[in-house]
Amino acid sequence: MNKSFNTLHVASAMTGIGLCEGLNYSKVQEIMSHALGRPIWTHEIAHRPTIAEFQAIMESLFPDMPTEIEARSDFQAAAKKAVAAYGETVRIPFGETERPETPVETLQNMIGPDKKIIIAEIPDDPA
Repeated sequence: MNKSFNTLHVASAMTGIGLCEGLNYSKVQEIMSHALGRPIWTHEIAHRPTIAEFQAIMESLFPDMPTEIEARSDFQAAAKKAVAAYGETVRIPFGETERPETPVETLQNMIGPDKKIIIAEIPDDPA
């Protein structure tokens, strides 16, 4: 199923550079999850293999989006380029990728083997 997203939000997610106001992690997470076809946990927004997988898909869909280098050198020009190429919104198909690691494994790989991840149940009513 295709879903429409704000072009500048998509361009920002692709480049890693905020190209507009109103962008937040939740929007980036929604775009990445939809494009990859699986839930993306917040820490995975910064997980290099997940980013590379997302960027490969998005670059095939939107080859005329600005690059990270363009966005870093002049974010306003990069924003104009994205809108000129694709208009105010773009449609992204729901992805079909398989998760190569669990979210906990991606986190462990990000923080390193010398650190421990502790998962604890938090009661609904701490009183």
